[in-house]
Amino acid sequence: MAKNILILTDFSGGTWDVKDGVLVGTSPKSERRHGILLSDRTFSDFILTAKFRVISGNSGLYFRAERVPQGVGVHGFQVEVDTSQKTGGLYETGGRGWVEKPTAEAIQQRRYQPEHHRKQTFQEEYREFLQRHHVEFDEQYMWD
Repeated sequence: MAKNILILTDFSGGTWDVKDGVLVGTSPKSERRHGILLSDRTFSDFILTAKFRVISGNSGLYFRAERVPQGVGVHGFQVEVDTSQKTGGLYETGGRGWVEKPTAEAIQQRRYQPEHHRKQTFQEEYREFLQRHHVEFDEQYMWD
């Protein structure tokens, strides 16, 4: 499958940077609005795969959304991404609100662990995994 580079437009609160190949959005606690990135293109069909790490706050991935002048700046669907068990739920911004919250079965299946990455960094966790499985490694070849 080909990967396309999207041109994204940011608006509302927060700032966006690419750090080590990862798109990172941040905003100060004083910022009331949340940062939003929108593509300038319209898509009729798509597959979205995302890995995310939320340290704090409320976030989400908008789709079938349009820019509007009031409220948070968009109306449309959002897959909830935050530090609660609502992650993965479907929310309609500027519309019905919660369309579908994750079921107890879905929550159990994904085993969401909100504190998981607050205890150690990815590199620390990976080293621990390698050591636990007695895999030899050399730090100079592991990280950029």
